[in-house]
Amino acid sequence: MKLRRKLRIQLVIMIIFLTSLPISIVGWYILQKSVDSLEGQVMAHQLTQINLLKANFEAVLMGMREDLLFLSQYSSFTHYLNLQGAALTSDSLQGQDSPAEAKAAASKAVENVLLQKRQLLEQDFLLFSKARPIYQQVRYLNEQGLEIVRVENTGSKSQLVNRNKLQNQVGWDYFKQVMKLSGRQVWVSPLGLFQNKEGEVSFKPVIYYGINVYYNVRTAQKAGILIFTVDARSFLQALGTVRLIDEDGFFLNHPDPEKTWGGPRDRKTGYDKVREYGQLLEEIQGREGVVKTAGMILSYQTVSIPESKQKWLLVAQQELESVLGEIKQGELAWQASLGMVIVLALGMGIVISIRLGRPLEELAGLAEAISLGQSLESTRIEGYGNNEFGQLAEALERMRISMVKALERVRQRS
Repeated sequence: MKLRRKLRIQLVIMIIFLTSLPISIVGWYILQKSVDSLEGQVMAHQLTQINLLKANFEAVLMGMREDLLFLSQYSSFTHYLNLQGAALTSDSLQGQDSPAEAKAAASKAVENVLLQKRQLLEQDFLLFSKARPIYQQVRYLNEQGLEIVRVENTGSKSQLVNRNKLQNQVGWDYFKQVMKLSGRQVWVSPLGLFQNKEGEVSFKPVIYYGINVYYNVRTAQKAGILIFTVDARSFLQALGTVRLIDEDGFFLNHPDPEKTWGGPRDRKTGYDKVREYGQLLEEIQGREGVVKTAGMILSYQTVSIPESKQKWLLVAQQELESVLGEIKQGELAWQASLGMVIVLALGMGIVISIRLGRPLEELAGLAEAISLGQSLESTRIEGYGNNEFGQLAEALERMRISMVKALERVRQRS
């Protein structure tokens, strides 16, 4: 019984090992290759995504610059400024001896022409705003900071602001910054939340584009500024879950809205890329790259802002747990298959061990009996077929007959 049990155990273990080992190796190899392939696809998708977003961003930002330059040189605008500059020069050149009536008539005539030019300018600004609804406000401020033309876009329509509602913006930072420039330089503000004069912050992200305009380009006599207030929601919404980080490390876009606009100019929460990524931030270096961790794949790309030293960082990241969901299902199926194979191998091992163990144990018992000289004459070894057991049985039978004959010779001599 001990021999049979030991043999059965060995056979079962051998069969389980030989059947499960190839399946385990092949299954592990396929799963590993699937994981590597899927991770490669995720990386490729991320890089394609952020490269497209970068190209789109830079195209949009460049388009804003081109729009600003275009409008600043539009014919109705330059005509108005030239006429305004000529009127100022004419007033300064008129002597004290000029007849009062002549001066009044000349001033009235210039006023009427300027009014017509201003009305034409207002209509052109309004048409421009309708064609480019991305601009929340399009304004011309004179050199004293007073709004001369202001068009506002509410998202559904553009409207010209009444002249009696125009304000003086001389104290605003954007006016000061643009007036410091020279020539055709373009000023681009940081992207942030809109603030009113009282410093109250709304949750509407804006970016300002401004440029100086001139009464006379040749004399470089400044006539004030042309300023766009850009509604940044129009291009931030295209990011989806892709993160956008400003040059100070604060999030301009994040899947969790509570983590956006943490800078001192905005919501002042202090949440930035250091708190988001910790030590992983050391690997996010250079203009672009891919970072892979045990649980995440992250791709990043730098966005350059035309006419500005500012640089933003686009970050696309994917948690591997969500990416590898299908692979995990395949792994579970593989484990279930392996379990079924082991169960089947166990059953096969038991059956085979019974079929092999019983005749082997019988033959072992007969061999032991023959070695002890028990039942040599009465026991005949046969009925094991033509297989290996049959050959072993024939050998034992020949040994039994030889021993019987040997015993007979011994008896005869005695």
